[in-house]
Amino acid sequence: MTAATDRQSEARRVLAGLPRRRRSPRRVICDAWAALPGSGALSASRPLPAVILAGTMRGGTTSLFEYLAQHPQIVPSRRKEVHFFDLEHGRGAGWYRWQFRRQRDLRLPRFESTPYYMFEPRAPARMRAVVPDARVVFLLRDPVDRAFSHYRKNRRDGREPLDFAEALAAEDERLAGEEERLLADPAYVSPLHQHYSYRRRGHYAEQLARWRDHYPERQMLVLDAGRLFAHPRATLAAVTEFLGLEPWQPAALPPHNAGGYDQPVPEPLRGMLEAHFAPHERRLESLIGWCPSRSREAA
Repeated sequence: MTAATDRQSEARRVLAGLPRRRRSPRRVICDAWAALPGSGALSASRPLPAVILAGTMRGGTTSLFEYLAQHPQIVPSRRKEVHFFDLEHGRGAGWYRWQFRRQRDLRLPRFESTPYYMFEPRAPARMRAVVPDARVVFLLRDPVDRAFSHYRKNRRDGREPLDFAEALAAEDERLAGEEERLLADPAYVSPLHQHYSYRRRGHYAEQLARWRDHYPERQMLVLDAGRLFAHPRATLAAVTEFLGLEPWQPAALPPHNAGGYDQPVPEPLRGMLEAHFAPHERRLESLIGWCPSRSREAA
């Protein structure tokens, strides 16, 4: 057994040993309705989403989802992370429609937020085939802080037995061949690719370039996660304007799911990660005109 397959086998054993997350009663009922004979005809009356918050993980998508969910002109999915274009694609578009509430006013746009979409290599083409006119929103966080927050979440959830330095050292071995297998096999799902991509998810330019192959820039909005938390009202105003919604602000905009945002990255790992991300940040800056690490420095 090679070192890479040994690391992968070890990680798979860890993931397999975790208790399965219980599905909420609402999700069980929704999935049961979607599986009934004739549900396809019924689902056709349910609108597909017009807005997707596509990432990045640990980048503020939960907060933005909760803020938008309060807006009177847009309807959230039944649960924040639907995972149709990555983990549940085999269920079909009819199942996807069932993930959105049927309001009386069908003209109100629907939206969902699944951060793995940004990183999963098949998601842009799949989304383009189902919702080609959707507007796609991305939140980019400083990639060093994002990687450490991702690691801390894995530790809390019991997915990560290694310390941060060991987890970074094991990343390439854990992910070896996983993206290639995802692209080769439409039915393949990779928990390794989803959960252990600490550095790779911070290669934002590579991911956004892939999305631009499928969606025009006018349908994509790229935001700074740091600005969302420092100036939530101004950021929400930019999002509602991009989506064509009336200006609106809730009474309060508290951060959601923000665990790990205030935890400093251990030294000297921060310096090592900054050196790793430097060429990716330069490419991102040439692509969109800014990068989140520079925004942090300016702040």
